[in-house]
Amino acid sequence: MSIFSNPFLIFALVWLIPLSILMNFDVAGYGLVWSDPVVPFIFINILIFFIVYILASIIIPTKIYSNKIEAITEAHISILEKYLNKLFKYWCIGYIIIIIASGGFPLLWIIVGDPRTYIDFGVPSLSGFLNMLRAFLSVSYVFIITRSDLKKNNSSRKVVFLIITAALLELARGNATFLLMHLLAMYFMLTQLRFKKLVIFVIALFSFLIVGSAISAMRYGKGLDYLLKQAIDYGMLESSSSVLFVAFIPVIVYMCLPIINLNYKLQHLPDMGFELYYLLQSLVPTVIRNFLFEKADYGLIVDEAHNVSSFFDPIVRDLGTIFCFGFLTFFYFIICFIYIAGRRGSRLLFFIYPCVYASLILSFFSMYFLTLVVILYPVPVYFWNKVIKRITHNPHS
Repeated sequence: MSIFSNPFLIFALVWLIPLSILMNFDVAGYGLVWSDPVVPFIFINILIFFIVYILASIIIPTKIYSNKIEAITEAHISILEKYLNKLFKYWCIGYIIIIIASGGFPLLWIIVGDPRTYIDFGVPSLSGFLNMLRAFLSVSYVFIITRSDLKKNNSSRKVVFLIITAALLELARGNATFLLMHLLAMYFMLTQLRFKKLVIFVIALFSFLIVGSAISAMRYGKGLDYLLKQAIDYGMLESSSSVLFVAFIPVIVYMCLPIINLNYKLQHLPDMGFELYYLLQSLVPTVIRNFLFEKADYGLIVDEAHNVSSFFDPIVRDLGTIFCFGFLTFFYFIICFIYIAGRRGSRLLFFIYPCVYASLILSFFSMYFLTLVVILYPVPVYFWNKVIKRITHNPHS
């Protein structure tokens, strides 16, 4: 496994990077100083995560699982691929139904001049289920790609197709990024990141960020001039060398503004809370949620134009700025347990971890952990693991 699959490292990076940016720049007119409550809040969470990770590493036995990934050989790959291909066909049928029900898809709407956006695409609950299945299929195909030279081309084409549906057809940066983080997790869990691969990874990362900004410009009709104006407004164009920041403005805004909104909440929310209202929202299917909960309830935010929030948002709103640490400690332990047990031999948790990893690496952006897409992700993994168990224990399969 690569060190970049480690949940503590990822958590520290995704929170320290935007925090350091805000300590040095004003993003959308907002910055931070050391006395702001969000600064110690983030450092305390990183410290708690570190302690929990160390304790989990000690508590979880080194060798308690026998159903390891190494039991899957080239001879088993064909059977696994057939199983995935059957699920892939079902996913395609469901996706076509969504396109028909939506009257097209976002890329087509832009081409024909239709004012609808990615928000208008999809069928409540069905779209979430298919997003989950798309992530599972992509991760499983990547596993086959890394384990088999014979099946590499067929599986690669399917992965590319699944990525295209999210990134290009839907123009949904959130869905596409969440999907790609699943794949990144599986890749890091199966390989060691050597220097050459590291260079390729960095180039791919920068390319992805630029493409994400391009999608933003296409989706909202705002081009380079708009991004350039934002860069000047944020104080990032004091020299010609910082022009490179222009392409990354949307990414910087999405990473930093949740911290600004969190800081505002920490200044005004009580220390203790005893509700689960906001934590339970995402667990309810969309078709029911719209009747039970208020729509677009962002709580305390700096302004309506910047309403992005992090995974901390529902936790501090329900439990308060002090009580939240108890919940977060338990939360971090679950994450560490899945990672460490998966690394030490649990095949089930190994295949579940990519979804946890994706939720963690995007924790600055949203509470993915408690969405149905993540909560139900172990279901297809459970049946996938049963198939693997059956064929690896059957010498005639």
